[in-house]
Amino acid sequence: MPVIPGVTACLRCIYPEQPAGVQPTCETGGVLNVIVSTVASLQVADALKILSGHGDLVRPRITTVDVWDGGIRQIASPPRDPDCPTCGRREFSYLERTAVAPVSLCGRNAVQIRDRERPIDLLELEARLRPLGEVRANVYALRFFIPPYELTVFPDGRAIVKGTSDLGVARSLYTRYVG
Repeated sequence: MPVIPGVTACLRCIYPEQPAGVQPTCETGGVLNVIVSTVASLQVADALKILSGHGDLVRPRITTVDVWDGGIRQIASPPRDPDCPTCGRREFSYLERTAVAPVSLCGRNAVQIRDRERPIDLLELEARLRPLGEVRANVYALRFFIPPYELTVFPDGRAIVKGTSDLGVARSLYTRYVG
């Protein structure tokens, strides 16, 4: 579904709240890997239309692709909701961290955590963690290995905890080692 700011509906216009449990996740339903490149190709084609000055050729539609049976179905996107919190009122709660909870990353045995309001000094964190285990760091990220886990911490406070999909375990490791 192409989202053209100020013109078409965004995903939050269609799903004001995430429909928990209604759709299968890639954890429960699986993802046939060729669908990723198929959808990316459709998105790139729409982007090229816009970039080449032919944005009028982009159709506001929701496309469902079933690569297993070769079916492609399209329905018209609903109209943009002028009172939508995201595209109507310009409130970006997911980007501003006000609505971001730890998330188990699909099929990766990892959890992403974003709950710090202040940046992290990666050099200071590296010095603190070095006596506790293997640490690799640069200006972009710090990786800390404590088998069977691996924490990747970013300067904005985000972290990816690999080796678990349990949100509680990931939060505990983050609190213990990052603070």
